[in-house]
Amino acid sequence: MKYSLSTQNLELTEADQQLLEEKLDRLTKHLIPPFHPEIMIRHDRHHRSGQVISCRINVNQSGKVLHIEREGATVQEALDEALNALKGELTKEHDKRRRRR
Repeated sequence: MKYSLSTQNLELTEADQQLLEEKLDRLTKHLIPPFHPEIMIRHDRHHRSGQVISCRINVNQSGKVLHIEREGATVQEALDEALNALKGELTKEHDKRRRRR
């Protein structure tokens, strides 16, 4: 799957990139072509709770944009949270389309 990935204040390891690709590949069955995910992973240092990794995912599919943003203590945790939330949103959209038929 093709996607746009950008990072701020951190570099992704090979394991993080593989995790991202594996999880995105699992979500392709829920997406309606044409779609293009844009992923932004950012390391914030100004939070009271310490260092925070935030992951933002925007998916443009069929003229509709799904926006998800989640935070975690590690890159993998933030990716898991965001991709699980995206899967939930895609499932809701799928159910709405089924009910309209």
